[in-house]
Amino acid sequence: MKLKVLTTSRQIRQYLQNQPQGMVDKVLSIGEFFSKAVVVEGKRKIDGDLKKIYLYRALEQIDVSKLGLSRDFLRFFKNSDLVFDFWSELAKEKVTIEQLYAADTYTEYEEHLRVLSDLLENYQKLLAGDGFYDEIAWEEWEINEAFFEQIEMVELELEGYLSQLEREVLDRVPVDVVISFEVSRYNRPLIGKMFGDLADGLYRYDYHQRAVRAYEPLPGLGEVETASFEERIWQVQYALASIQEFYDAGMDPDRMAIVLPDESMSEYLRLFNNGNLNFAMGEPFERSRIYTILQALYDYMAQGDLVAFEKIKDLWPLYQKSDLLEFIRAHASPRELTLLDEELHKIEKLFHYIDEADGVKRLHFVLERLRKLSFDDIQGGRVTVMGVLESRGVEFDGVVVLDFNEEIVPNVQKGDMFLNSAVRQRAGLPTRKERESLQKHYYHRLLQNAKKVRIAYVHNEEQSPSRFLYELGLVEGSSLKERYKEVLFRFGPDPQGLCIDGIAFDPPKKLYPTTLQILKECPKRYYLEYILQLKNDIEEEEFNFGLAFHEAMESLLVTRPTFASSGQYFDAVMEQLLAGRSKEERYIIQSQWEDRVAWFCEQDFPRLARAYRVERFLYPKELGGYRLLAKFDRMDDEAVIDYKSGSPKEADDLQALFYQYIFDKKPLFYYLKDQKIVDKSVPDPKTKLQEILDGLCFETKEAEDERVCRWGRVS
Repeated sequence: MKLKVLTTSRQIRQYLQNQPQGMVDKVLSIGEFFSKAVVVEGKRKIDGDLKKIYLYRALEQIDVSKLGLSRDFLRFFKNSDLVFDFWSELAKEKVTIEQLYAADTYTEYEEHLRVLSDLLENYQKLLAGDGFYDEIAWEEWEINEAFFEQIEMVELELEGYLSQLEREVLDRVPVDVVISFEVSRYNRPLIGKMFGDLADGLYRYDYHQRAVRAYEPLPGLGEVETASFEERIWQVQYALASIQEFYDAGMDPDRMAIVLPDESMSEYLRLFNNGNLNFAMGEPFERSRIYTILQALYDYMAQGDLVAFEKIKDLWPLYQKSDLLEFIRAHASPRELTLLDEELHKIEKLFHYIDEADGVKRLHFVLERLRKLSFDDIQGGRVTVMGVLESRGVEFDGVVVLDFNEEIVPNVQKGDMFLNSAVRQRAGLPTRKERESLQKHYYHRLLQNAKKVRIAYVHNEEQSPSRFLYELGLVEGSSLKERYKEVLFRFGPDPQGLCIDGIAFDPPKKLYPTTLQILKECPKRYYLEYILQLKNDIEEEEFNFGLAFHEAMESLLVTRPTFASSGQYFDAVMEQLLAGRSKEERYIIQSQWEDRVAWFCEQDFPRLARAYRVERFLYPKELGGYRLLAKFDRMDDEAVIDYKSGSPKEADDLQALFYQYIFDKKPLFYYLKDQKIVDKSVPDPKTKLQEILDGLCFETKEAEDERVCRWGRVS
């Protein structure tokens, strides 16, 4: 019997659907294969939750704060994957911590590595004492001979990368191993590590003989169209129209896909889905009724949110009398309980480590666990919506890729948490650049296997198309907003019912830079946001680096520390930024912002010699009957300093006028993204501000520039 090993469950389903009726080969995912191919005699493999508890027990007398981790159980439990991912990668690449010491020529990570080494030693002792083993320590593994008794050959379709340990397992598999893979300019360095120097092409490779069995040249890309939009949501109708176009051209809907580099885009697609889409990521449990109830309970208990209390006031007496898990089981629907049953049993065991009297902390833990769940999309249509990794190894005739933007494409999920790329390269570990190139390879595979491809991205003052677009030899598409924007809003209510033009409102007595900018640009938006208090229900929950940087700088400088060098300043800023962050947030900071923070510290270090103030108070000053208020990030004897994570905007000029008028100092803006410092001083800030105030309108009307106002522009 031949064993077929594929990358993803979706690839397995597509493979089985394409097989003729009757006998088919045995099929496993690559993860299942390696799990079954080896055994550790006399020990049991520890499961995911239990291993985190053992790791927490291993913390005794170890200062994990040096790793940016907390000893608090909840915070440690949430971030412990940082440690396991690091150890797992070392084990898979057969790299020891002693080898990392040698690769760390500047001893940048010596302290981190020592802590990780001590923690690993404690963890392994605890496991061994209770008869467990973890895949991070597979020194004692053996080939599972019984597993291969009925297998004549293993045929592996490789879509990614095989670690050193996985290649060693394949070397010892007692039957022939044939690997099919593609070599492109994107994955060539990693292919070289696995199979040696090979030209671009499609290969069938005899792994034991180290010989090429078959070769084909790479096919070219299919028909590709690119399109740009000023707003993210406008891509939705483009995607739906493209699917309709594919269908009209005779394509099978089962052979179409919408691929999302950022899966949060699925929420917009759900809003306009007419039943044709099938969401591979499922339906988020966060949208369920029971989760909404629990979130409202938490918001009320933790923050005193009275709006949240209105949602659960009838349930509040019952909640106070019940055990938390009993309350969930009593008020969850049958569909919710089906998904929750196993998870609640796991949570019940973990509650032993959380103070029973701290109901808020327990509820927070439950919310964090449940938010990762999702319902299967059993009522979905035939066109698949999926993430990039889910698309590996699957072929489609028609593909639409959305959000093809810089800092999204490519976007690797795993970062260099404890080591930089230079140390990783010297130690023989895959670098961030290699992982990014591998993800580029996934996109390239997807596009070359399709007949028709549509790529959309956002292009405005803040976002630009991914540079990978040009690497693929594609040109920027024309802006298609007018073609698709109007169609999109036909799904909504009658535009006539939304008309609110011509409504007068009273001038505000207080003005901040942000509110004045909105009032100046779009009175209608000001009226809706600040008079009617209408807010966007769909808020982005992604990590906000700008906010994190401001908080870190305030916490660091409020005590007025001294630093011997810009490097020491940088270390202190990064320590503040990373403290208590989740795995994903640490990755974003280290992969996207570390170099920019280093630039900032080098530029800012000389200014720290000046006397400065760090306060978060609002400072007022009167002008033209208005009370103008502003708060600064930092102020010294010469300048008001503002930190900006984005590129310069028109609103910054207005903010600078406030600073210069109120504090009578030059406004100095640090733009971290563009790595530049701008002095925004003007000759007469008072006159310029007065001119802006004199030109204000206090009646709802659309902005002259529609880019700053989409409120009601639907007719």
